[in-house]
Amino acid sequence: MARMRLAFLLPCVVSCCWCQTPSDYTRPADVVVYEVFFRQLASLSRIFKNATIEARAAGGRVITLTVPKLQSVIGLTDSEADAVFTAAAECVRQMESLDNTMRPVILEARFQQMESGEAREPAAQQLKAYEKLHTQLVIMRVQELRKTLGDTRFAVLDQYVLRPGRNPRDLEPSQPAAIK
Repeated sequence: MARMRLAFLLPCVVSCCWCQTPSDYTRPADVVVYEVFFRQLASLSRIFKNATIEARAAGGRVITLTVPKLQSVIGLTDSEADAVFTAAAECVRQMESLDNTMRPVILEARFQQMESGEAREPAAQQLKAYEKLHTQLVIMRVQELRKTLGDTRFAVLDQYVLRPGRNPRDLEPSQPAAIK
């Protein structure tokens, strides 16, 4: 089943991503930053639907935290934020599927590296293909977002995500709204 998913994903990614020109969105550092951003959004997606959440603090106190809206943090409209959440969730789902499929290969390559200092040829090639496919999944979602949002609105998102010194905690619940 897992190989079947990989076999399905591979042609899609190859056709969409490996035929890019150098001017396309392929800078490796940006890919890593977008992957982290997508994973953060996917993990926080269920709380973003609420304006506040309640948490228990030490001593049993209930703290109500304000949940920032993606729209106000980044400057997107509701529909643009929905598109970003959808892209993030789909990207993370595909990366997790790929990770699960490739877990035995990754484990074998790591064992080989511990044993001899490097992975032997079949595992090394599979590991390189996995890393490339993983990167291409992120690139594909970023390119889809650029197409969905349009260049001008994508620039707003891109500026936020790639801003040097951006604090990832900007999107997390913070500042107690009330303590009971």
